[in-house]
This record gives sequence, structure tokens and C-alpha cells, in this order.
Amino acid sequence: DFALGQQSRGLSETDLQGVEANAWRPKFFVPVKVPVYDEANSLIQEQAYMTYKNQQMAEGVDPDTIEKPEGMYQWLSRPEYQFSVYDLEVSDIRVNEYLEDGSIDTVNILDNDDPTIASSETYLEILYELYGINNDRLDSYQSEDQILILNVAGQETEIHITDNGSLELNDLSFLDKLGSTDYLVISFYLNNDTGNILWEYAFGRNGLHVYGPFEFSDYQHIDNDLFLTREKSEDEPDNTLLLYTLGGVRLRYEYRPPADITDITQVESVTFQYNHAGWFCERAGVNTSEDCTFVDADTDSGYIIVPMYTGTSSIWWQPANVENGTPVPDWSIDLDIEGHYTTTFIEETQLPPVTEYFNIKSRELAASGDAENLTEGADVELLEMILWQLGLSPQRSGLVQGSAAGWKAGQYGARIDSVRYTRASGVIVRTTDCDGREINSRSKFYEGKINDCADGEVSLELMLARFMARNNNNNHYVEYPEIEAQDALINDQVINWIRRDYENYMAATIEYQQAIVTRDHVRSSDWIGSAANILENGVVIDGVESHVPASYTETVHNRVLAQAGVAENTRETMTRTHLLREWLQHESPYHWGTNKAAKSGPYQQTPFRMTEGGDEHGSLSFSQLVYPNRYGADSACAALTATDINPYSPEGQVKIIATFLGSEPTDNHSCSGGMNMAFVEDTLGRSYADVPDLVRIQGQNTLGNTEDDYEKLAKAIFVYNAGEGNAWVSGRSRHSWPYIIRNLVYSSDSATNNQDSGVCHSCKYSIQIREGAFGNDNLRTYIWEGDDANHDGQPDWCFEYGEREWLARTSFRDKRNAAIGSLDKPATGRIDCTTGAVL
Repeated sequence: DFALGQQSRGLSETDLQGVEANAWRPKFFVPVKVPVYDEANSLIQEQAYMTYKNQQMAEGVDPDTIEKPEGMYQWLSRPEYQFSVYDLEVSDIRVNEYLEDGSIDTVNILDNDDPTIASSETYLEILYELYGINNDRLDSYQSEDQILILNVAGQETEIHITDNGSLELNDLSFLDKLGSTDYLVISFYLNNDTGNILWEYAFGRNGLHVYGPFEFSDYQHIDNDLFLTREKSEDEPDNTLLLYTLGGVRLRYEYRPPADITDITQVESVTFQYNHAGWFCERAGVNTSEDCTFVDADTDSGYIIVPMYTGTSSIWWQPANVENGTPVPDWSIDLDIEGHYTTTFIEETQLPPVTEYFNIKSRELAASGDAENLTEGADVELLEMILWQLGLSPQRSGLVQGSAAGWKAGQYGARIDSVRYTRASGVIVRTTDCDGREINSRSKFYEGKINDCADGEVSLELMLARFMARNNNNNHYVEYPEIEAQDALINDQVINWIRRDYENYMAATIEYQQAIVTRDHVRSSDWIGSAANILENGVVIDGVESHVPASYTETVHNRVLAQAGVAENTRETMTRTHLLREWLQHESPYHWGTNKAAKSGPYQQTPFRMTEGGDEHGSLSFSQLVYPNRYGADSACAALTATDINPYSPEGQVKIIATFLGSEPTDNHSCSGGMNMAFVEDTLGRSYADVPDLVRIQGQNTLGNTEDDYEKLAKAIFVYNAGEGNAWVSGRSRHSWPYIIRNLVYSSDSATNNQDSGVCHSCKYSIQIREGAFGNDNLRTYIWEGDDANHDGQPDWCFEYGEREWLARTSFRDKRNAAIGSLDKPATGRIDCTTGAVL
């Protein structure tokens, strides 16, 4: 009922205080359902839309046919339903360009169907008039002020009704950050209702676009357009584009035609030319892979006419040098390459050819130390892209979202400029730098080392320092404070490390074009067969055995099966390949493409990204072999160096397991392979002197003096998991296997450290693998002396305790005490020491 005019609204009939404020409200406050903008979920929806749009575009779908979703609103009960009553009239959006004679050429692009801006020597002028109601707005349930915002490319400006006139934008450098499918958006809205756009205008950018190296057939883009800047110099043409690159990375150069070109076929040709040797290619990759043509800049053919394919005018190009007549990638940190492209149009367009010049440069990179003026550029963005895909994390290890567990970096790492998680309230929490500020770019060299960052904070400096530490110090970054004094930077040495890993990684992605590769891949049987062959025959290169002799052969395997009590007619399914496949089940299930937290948590998808463990040593993929054992300056294993296995290849990872198992002892003690130690060097077998109360092994009538092949295999698997340098290996495992399981207990599911008091994670690892390969019934059971009441040297009774009981979390002491019995608990588990009959 609004008919009561100036009468009181629910107040005392004699007290009219507050009448004016309530003059036009209904008599009673009756909550109604009103829409309240849901910014958090709208952002998530928009991100999902952009992902879907990119996928559809990769399949050739016209992006104009993909409808963008509207903002999301929650309908809540509120005592008012208010309307925005504003009117904005934009009369001109003027592009003002400075001409050579000092005059200004002005073009109003407001009415253009597809307006673009290509020149750097321009400024933008927006003429507008803003109207609104004169009355103050009613008080609302939300008490914060409502401010009118004019947003230009993410830069917000507060405006008022009385400020009619014009806005000038003199710095248009942000245009260089727009991708070919991006738009510069000018929009007008209220600050607490950003989804309710009152007015919006958008225009794109034509000319040259450069794209990162990661494009794949079933996941078109991992990263989009790179950041180009514009540079002026006396000896170069005006409007020269500058692209900072990272060494010899192959990039895609694309020409985007102006707005009045409505069909790509109206572009007759695009000719790219460089004053530097290089490969012109039709797809992503490295070096001289297929679909590439090498062009030496010293010849008259130092250019290429780009074919029209994939709906764009683009070509991949990678710099090279010619050494002894052979082209090799040029990964110099002081590249300075001049290039240009010329576009010609079909005659019907009546458009003259367009030529634009660009420079390609590389440089040393390091954190600037100035948080307000960070080192920035496409080379920084490329560095972040590559390290991220290699599995490196930019975050400080530790707690995330208040988790009780310490989430290490590696597979749990959140990427720079990403959503870390969403609170229950719907508030999105993004990654922050080591000063606690929200990060908004991957092209900036954010600084911050271990001691500078709180748990979960991210920095490119930390990401790069991790990579350097693994190569330079053979140690993980977190536990070695002396690395703090070593700046994380890109110099000649570091760029060569990156080149090596990047080229191996790219070779693997070219071979395996799937965004996710797991251990159950269709080719996994071939991988395992290759690994079994290494165990059988070792590795011979150019007729010379390369630190990997034959170790766990078929002959040894059959002896192990016999000692385990496996009948010959049941051994057909218990092959070495079956053992290796079971072994893989206890390592990471993923080679690349997913991240453990992403399955149940908030982290971004990670297509084609290497899986890294959480131990800070760079444990990669299936083998989880620590990075320094492959590439470390002092601790690289001779066997892995000689065989030169690619750790970024799924098959390479399975072969690394077998190679490392068969690795012979070298100067690097940590590279002694478990199978080599057990069956070649024979350094794992021990006598049973440390278990004098051991009577025999179940199924065997007598006990030998030393451990057999079954127990050596148990230790070989143990050594792979624990590492030869581990205290439990050099100490406790120098005892016999029955001694170890008698004195150490089953570790908890979360325990991964063999040095935790009294537990043995690697024992569990070894027994579970053999249980899966041979069956629970074929695990080893030991017969132990119980009591010798007559003191005649012959035990009156015995009891069983072995690997099955250990897996069931029954301790040796509990089993023995149960067999002894007590006043209130009769003895259980006693057997005849010779026959095994229950007593």
C-alpha cells in the first residue's frame, strides 16, 4: 500500500519522526526477492566460458556464434528493490594520431563495425554526457556507497554526473597485451554491481601477434598471445614492435587483418623476413622436426610466403645458427634480430600493401628488487610458461587454505596469476606475491626467495631458483639457505639448462599429443617391455656396456618364484613385466596433464604439465627419480648420463626405473641400483646371525646361512624407494630381511620417512609390490623359536611371523606374546617347529 502519502510508516501515530525518509516506502516492510549480483560465481562462469570458447575455436567454430553468458545473480530477500536510473551518452571515441608534420589526425571510431588501433603514436579521447536523477538514492540493505565507474581496459576511473566532458587516455601500451581474440573494453557500471553493465564498447587490435610455444592438437592453446612492446630508435622505422624472447624458442607469428577485411581470403599473401637464419615451420616443436624449412638469412631466399591455413596468416619461426654447415638452434641471451612482414591484399579491396617492422631480442633476466617496477616482457612470460610445464612450482611450500597438512610445491603448486581457492562465502582467493599482494601477470618477474615468502605465496624468482638449485647444487632449494645468496637469473649457463630440458620436453609432447598421459596408456606394455629388456640384457652402447649390466634376469626371477613357493604351473602370470607393472602402481599414476589437488581442490587444470612429487627434489613422473640423479652437476648417475634417457618422455620414465635399478656403483654412491647391488655386486645379502631365534622359512626344511634371492629382491625394491644414502639402508638394511621386519613396524599411510622412529615406509613399499606381483599367499613367512622349557637346545614350540602379518600391522612382539599366553589369555598360535602343525 503506497497510498498513505506523507503519513507515518509503522511509527507511533503521534511521533512523525523519520516521515520524510519513509515517505515513498510501503506501509509495512515486506521483504521481496531481489537480484543481487554474484561476482564470484560470475567470474568462474566467465572463465569456464573462455575455456570453452578457446576449445571451440580450436575445432574451427566461429567465435561469433558462441553466446557469452550473462552475469549471475542470487535472488535474496531484501526490504527494497532499487533500480539504476542513469543515462550515459557517448558521442565520440576519437583516435588521435600524431603525424610527421606535427599535426593530429582524428578519427571517430564509435560507429565502426570492427574498429581497431594499430599505431602506438595515438591517444584516445572519449566524449560523453552522464545524466541521473536529482534525488538521493534510498538507503539500501547494502550500506557501502555506490560509485559510478568508467572502466577502460581494466583501469577504473570514478566519474560523476556533473563531470560531463571528455576523458583522455594517453598511454595505450596496454593494447600490446591484447590477444588476437581479445577486445579493449570500455564499460560503465556501479562499483558494487559490476555485472550490470550500463554501457559497453569494445574494439580489437590488428597487425602482428606472437604466440607462445605450447599448442597441441587436442588442446589448442595452453598460453595465448605474448606481450609485445613498441620501441623507437634513430636507425629503425617508426612503430617498430619489440618482442623479448627466451633463447631459441619457436614462436608463432600471426598477422591479423584490419577491420575492413571481412574474409581472410581477401589477404593475398603475408611475407615474413628475418635478418637471421632460422626454421620456418607449420606447427609447434623444436629444431628440425617435420613440416619445417630452414632458411639462411645470407641467401636471397631469406623470406617465406606464408600459406593460408587454419583460418589465419601465421607461421612458426625459430632462430638458428649454422655450424660446420649444419643449422643448430640459437639460444643466445643476446639475440638482436630484425624482422618485418609485408601483407598484400586482393585487388578488389583496393588496399595498398602493409609493412610492419619488429625486433626480436633476448637478455639476461633477474628479479629487479623493485616491487613497483618489475622486470617485464614476453621473455619473462616464456620463462614462466616453460618452467611451469616442466613441473616447477612458484610457491612457497606449506599450508594452503588452512590445511592441516603441509602441502609441498610440485604437483600441489598454484600457478602465478591463478585462483588458489574459493571460500565458502564465494570469495575468490587468488595467488599473492611475497609481499602479500595479489598477482595479476605472468609477464612480470616477481621476486621472493624462501625466507621472504609466507606459505603459499608465489614468485618467479623462487620458481627459477628451484630449477637452478637442482642443476647447480644437486639439492632442493628449501633446505639449503646458502642458495639464498645465489640470484635466480637467466645467464648463459642457466639458459643452456633450460634449453636441454625444454627440448626434451617438447620432443615428448610431439610424440604424445594427449593432454593427460597416465601409467595405463595404450602403449604402457611396450614401455614395460623395454624396461624388462634392460634388466635382462643391460645397456650396451656402441658395443660397450654403459654402467648398466644385466641384473634381474629371467633366470633370477624364476629362482625368486621358486623360493616364494610359487608352483611352476602358476608362474605364467607372474612375469617380470607383471612385477614392473605392479611397481608402477606404487609410483605416480600421472606422467603429465593433471594435478592431485585439482581432483578434489580448487587448482587450475594442468594439461601437458609434468607431474612432480612433493619432496622438493624434483621427483618426476612415474619413476619419481630425483632430478639431480639425472642432471645434477655432481650427483648425476653415470648410467643415466650414458644412456641419455629423456625423463620427460613417458617411455623414458619407465626405462629410467630399470636403468636406475641396474646402475652399477660409481663415484656417486647414491646411484647404486638395487638390482645391481642384489644380483650383480651381491652386496645386499646378509647372514641370519642377527636373528638367532629364526628356525626356518615356511616351506623349507632347513635354514641356510645367508639370505636367498627372494630376500635380496625385497631389499632391492626397498633400496629403490629409500635411496642408498638413506640412514635406514646404510644401517638397518645391512641386517637381514627377517631382522628388519621383526624390529620395524608398518608405517602409517601418511608416513614417507624411513627415519621416523621405529617405522619403515620402504618395507611397506617392497612388500606391497611383491604382494601385487606374486599374491598374498606367496609372501614369506618365518618360523620363530618360542620356548625351550627343557633347555636342551631344541624349542618345545614355535610361532609364525612374516610379511603377511607385518602388512596386517601385527607386531612381532604381539605375535610372540600371544603364543606365550598369560593367566587370563590362553596361548594362541603355537606350532610344531618341524612340521608346522598347530599345537
